[in-house]
Amino acid sequence: MRVKDILVQTGANMHTVAPASSVQRAARLLAKHRIGALVISADGYQADGIISERDIVRGIGESGQEFLRRKVGAVCFHKVQTCAPPDEVSRVLQTMRQYRVRHMPVVNKGKLVGMVSIVDILRAQAGRASLR
Repeated sequence: MRVKDILVQTGANMHTVAPASSVQRAARLLAKHRIGALVISADGYQADGIISERDIVRGIGESGQEFLRRKVGAVCFHKVQTCAPPDEVSRVLQTMRQYRVRHMPVVNKGKLVGMVSIVDILRAQAGRASLR
C-alpha cells in the first residue's frame, strides 16, 4: 500500500496556518476541522513547521493562557518529516514511530498535497485486511 492509496480514501485534506497566526487561531482551526495537526506554511505550498493538539496542550500546561497568544511560527516543530504519494505506507509508519509523530505532510515535487495520520494508516491497513 502506498501513501497515494490513503489519500484516495481520506482525500487530500490538509489545512495550513501562517507562521504569524496565533496559537489560539491554530487551536480554533483544529477544533473546527476536527483534525489533530496543522501544517505551518507561509505560502501554502511548503511546510515550514507543524503544530499538533498535543503541542498546544503541552504549551498551555507549561506557560498557561499566555501560550495561546504566541505565534505558531515561534512554537511549532520546524524539522517536519514528510512523505510522498508513491512512498510505501510501511516506510511512513516506520518514520512516524522513529520520530514519534502522528501526522506527516505529503509533498509532491516540493508542494504540499495532503496529510496522513497514523490513524489514517491504521484504518487503511485494517480495511485492507478485512477485504482478504
